[in-house]
Amino acid sequence: MAPHYTGAILPVQRDHLRVYSTGIMLHANADRDQILTTLAPLCPGIDRDILQDFVTRMDSDYFSAFPPKTLAAHVKQAATLTPDHPCDVSIAETAGGHFVITIVAYDYFSEFATICGLLSAFGLNIEEGRIFTSAESEQPSRSRSADSYPIRTRLQGRPGLTRKKIVDVFTVSPIEGQTFAAADRKRLTDQLARMIMLLDEGQLDEARQQVNRQLVEHLGKRRSSFSGLLHTVQITFDNSQSATDTIMDIRSDDTPAFLYAFANALAMRNVYISKALFAIEDGKLHDRFYIRNRFGQKLLDPGDLEQLRLTAVLIKQFTHALTWAPDPAKALEAFDQFLDLVLEGSRQAGRKQAWAFVKDKNTFPLLARLLGASDFLWEDFLRRQHVNLLPLLKDYRDAPLIKSQATLRKELNRAIVKAKKDEARKEALNRFKDQELFRIDMKHIVEPGTSLPDFSLAISELAEVIVERSLVDCQAKLTKLYGSPRLPNRKPCPFAILGAGKFGGKEMGYASDIEVLFVYGGPGRTSGKQGIENSEYFERLAQELLQWIEAKQEGIFHLDIRRGKRSSSCAISRETPRSARRSRLIATASFTAARPGI
Repeated sequence: MAPHYTGAILPVQRDHLRVYSTGIMLHANADRDQILTTLAPLCPGIDRDILQDFVTRMDSDYFSAFPPKTLAAHVKQAATLTPDHPCDVSIAETAGGHFVITIVAYDYFSEFATICGLLSAFGLNIEEGRIFTSAESEQPSRSRSADSYPIRTRLQGRPGLTRKKIVDVFTVSPIEGQTFAAADRKRLTDQLARMIMLLDEGQLDEARQQVNRQLVEHLGKRRSSFSGLLHTVQITFDNSQSATDTIMDIRSDDTPAFLYAFANALAMRNVYISKALFAIEDGKLHDRFYIRNRFGQKLLDPGDLEQLRLTAVLIKQFTHALTWAPDPAKALEAFDQFLDLVLEGSRQAGRKQAWAFVKDKNTFPLLARLLGASDFLWEDFLRRQHVNLLPLLKDYRDAPLIKSQATLRKELNRAIVKAKKDEARKEALNRFKDQELFRIDMKHIVEPGTSLPDFSLAISELAEVIVERSLVDCQAKLTKLYGSPRLPNRKPCPFAILGAGKFGGKEMGYASDIEVLFVYGGPGRTSGKQGIENSEYFERLAQELLQWIEAKQEGIFHLDIRRGKRSSSCAISRETPRSARRSRLIATASFTAARPGI
């Protein structure tokens, strides 16, 4: 068993699974009355209605998975459940340093993922597991489905009797260097009770955040270098063996936090796990999930199954690289959103591209590092650029951090040349800008050899090219309407954009404004039939530029046009009194770059 395993499900015959105590096993098709008769003497003091409800609604395979004495122990745990005590945990030490953890609880949305995450956070190696859920009662009850969150209620009669219940049994062992003494077991029991209570109160996000924090602390202690992609992850689906569930088998190597991440992904996509078995066979981990859609039906659509297969492979490979992330919690959180984007593309022409991404050994550690390193990067670029996300992740390595302005102009012109309308040119320019910012930020984050001055220069060079091209397109748009600005002597009116602050000094950072000052030659009028004063023309030009260069958030590549000290206008005439211009320059910083208007 490899270290830090967090769970898998076994697609093998039941005799491969360990029996926790000796005794005659009940047949899966045994009559429920026969089961009641067998268990009643083993459950002294348990109300008949509790035993009958438990036996009547538990999955038929459950009764053949454990001997009668173990079944009776589960019934006794179920008898302790109330709305104020929704979870009961039993931990028993067995030979060879193994532990059997039995969790009997009411059924909640995302409960399975929460349990797996806590076990992983405690450094426990899940070697075997059997996960069962009772059927719905005739009265309304709460479940793991995503359609409704639990709301605390008390049913008539015995409180909580008819609510759906789970019986989750895990065989675990502490990973190397980890202890699981009595104090640790007590702490796990308390943590499980606390997390289940949060689920009971509908605080799913709070429960997930707490589990994430604990899991991150554990993963941080086990930080390691990426060892390459896993061997082939084998995934099969079977809709013939079960009348109610699609059976999904996963065979693969060990990865940290896989079961937690995968269970979360299924829950968020309204895929319900009704039953699960997991163990080791021939040195490989085997996962068997019995799953249904949000309507309680099998998954029969081939497209849905293909998406589920891609989800499992992506999570398996990503969790294998997770310890490479600077912040595994942030990476896990962003990865779930990343999955949505990739799966959205996989329904269309991007399916082959998505599978090619999975097979590239260099992309997963890169992705783990990116998602766990930069909130700005994810929120502003990865999410927005989801159509081009996979090519960006694969192709960024081929380009240098700093591109010359000549190279940037050539690439930008190539991106814009086919755009015939103003709006299309604007979209093409901003798409290019976002991709280049994404590339620069990735290179800076992932490649340790890049320096901050180089990063600043790369951003500044891009900003100059973007402003320059935006000016060309905005001037062309206004010239069609009003003609070109002229001085009183009919000569072209000169125009300059002066770079200020960090932009002027080529010291821009990721969240820097593009600070500029507009200066034009003087009064006059444009040459068109609908001519306007130069002051109005350059004011409109400034406003057009402000709209042309888009910034998702204030301060992130946002164009900031400095206004004259004695005017609200964006553009300052060269004829402005020298004292006003001088005070303005002193107030705004040193202007180190000037580019004449076109």
